[in-house]
Order: sequence, then C-alpha cells, then structure tokens
Amino acid sequence: MDTININVILWILAMISLIVIEISTVGLYCVWFAFGALAGLVLAMMNLPTYLQLITFAVVSALLFFFVRPKMEHKINVSTIKTNTDALIGEVGLAVTDIKDLEGGQVKINGQMWSAKLSDCCEKTIPQGSKIVVREVKGVKLIIAPHIHDPEQSE
Repeated sequence: MDTININVILWILAMISLIVIEISTVGLYCVWFAFGALAGLVLAMMNLPTYLQLITFAVVSALLFFFVRPKMEHKINVSTIKTNTDALIGEVGLAVTDIKDLEGGQVKINGQMWSAKLSDCCEKTIPQGSKIVVREVKGVKLIIAPHIHDPEQSE
C-alpha cells in the first residue's frame, strides 16, 4: 500500500477552495487558478517535485487568466447593471418641501417621492418648487444640489 502524497491532498483542497470562492463571487477570477491547481494535482499524482508543481500551477493559471478569461468574459456578460437608485444620479427633479441643511426634505424625481439631503457644496436651503439635481445616493436618501441650467449644454 502506497503512502498518501501530502501534495495531492493540498492540491485537492486548493482546487476545491478556489471553486467555492469562484461560485460565491461569480467574477471569473478564481476558476483559472482552480485549473492551475488541477495541473499541480496531476503532477503531484505523478510524484514530480514540488517546485515543478508550483511552477506549473503559476504558468497554467496565468495563461488561462490572461488569455482565456477575456474571451470568456465577453460571452458571459459580467458587466454591472445600474440599479434603480444608481440610475437616479444626474437626474433633475423638483423640491417638494424646503430642503434645509441639517433637516433635509422631500423631492420628486420621475414621479416618485424621495427623502433628500443637501450636498456639502450647497447653500443652506433650497426653496420648495426649485429644480434640483441628484449628486449621489446614500442608503435611501438622495444627496442633491440646486439644478443650474446651462444654456450652452441644451440643444
């Protein structure tokens, strides 16, 4: 009966760990290293030296990461999609209430009411009925600034 090669066990653990990480992140990053670990596992099963296993792991992982990943990324659309709140950034709306520096207020954007706070760059109050622009979203509050119409930007 042969003794168990510790490198075989380590490569199997590495491969399983990398696959689990890939499944939980879905970014096509760790799967290439899992294939590298598979290559290291094959060499470990052939009882080749550890340094050769590590070099093979690094080379296989790097080749797959830099040459195969970009081609696969185009096929598996991994791009980010704006959520509803991200899509609000840059939108122009209307102040439904006076929006004060520390108290905040309410704005209407695309027919929906939102709680809003003033951006740091703004004056102390935006009066009710004024146009506003969304600068960012923090939690459920919109961070807004007064909308300044620039005639050069309009068509």
